[in-house]
Amino acid sequence: MFAWQGAAQVTCDFTFNMTDSYGDGWNGWTYDFVQNGVVISTQTLASGSSGTATVTLEDGVACDVVVNTAGSYGSEVSFDMTDASGTSLASISGATGLAGDVAASFMPSCGPPAVTCDFTFNMVDSYGDGWNGWAYDFVQNGVVVGSGTLASGSSGAVTVT
Repeated sequence: MFAWQGAAQVTCDFTFNMTDSYGDGWNGWTYDFVQNGVVISTQTLASGSSGTATVTLEDGVACDVVVNTAGSYGSEVSFDMTDASGTSLASISGATGLAGDVAASFMPSCGPPAVTCDFTFNMVDSYGDGWNGWAYDFVQNGVVVGSGTLASGSSGAVTVT
């Protein structure tokens, strides 16, 4: 059987911070995290006044936080979705709605790669007069991370991070 396998998708972890002001859990409220129509994760605060869950989402694909089950005492329910740096991406204070309603939406962004490395780019010009206006750009995830030219001479090197 033949199956097409496209490029690997970039994913990263986000923190779903859940709070119940009364301290007895969310009384049946549950939320789905949906990307491209697919439920990625379902979360609830089963008991207590607070809890966290890690939700792994695809970078750059819109995410809807959808009511899965509408419980009771919605005024006690709140949540805040944060990225790795602690930046709030989506939040509510007081749950409302019915199953299937979108409570919040956000665009997950994994940011720049956590690991970087240096490499050396060696430039050569066989005539020895530089590249005569030709230049290079190094692009990573749509961002130029290095650029330049061999202005004169037959060789040169540059380190790019």
